[in-house]
Amino acid sequence: MTTSDWVPIYATADAHHAALLMGKLEACGVPVVSMNRKDQSYGWGEVELYTIREQVIRALYLINQQDGQDE
Repeated sequence: MTTSDWVPIYATADAHHAALLMGKLEACGVPVVSMNRKDQSYGWGEVELYTIREQVIRALYLINQQDGQDE
C-alpha cells in the first residue's frame, strides 16, 4: 500500500472530535489514520483523517451519520 492509496476524508480543528470519529470508523472496520497538522505553539491548524480509497464512501457515510447525531 502506497501513500497515494490514502485519501483525506475529514479535517477538524478539534482533536478530540477527530479521535472520536477515528474510534467509530475503526469500530466499523474502516482503516483510518490521522495526521495532526496543528501548530503546538499557537494551536492553529487541523487534524486530518485519511482512509484507503476503497473505503472512502463508507467512511464518509459513517462520518455524516455521526455528525448528524451531534446536533
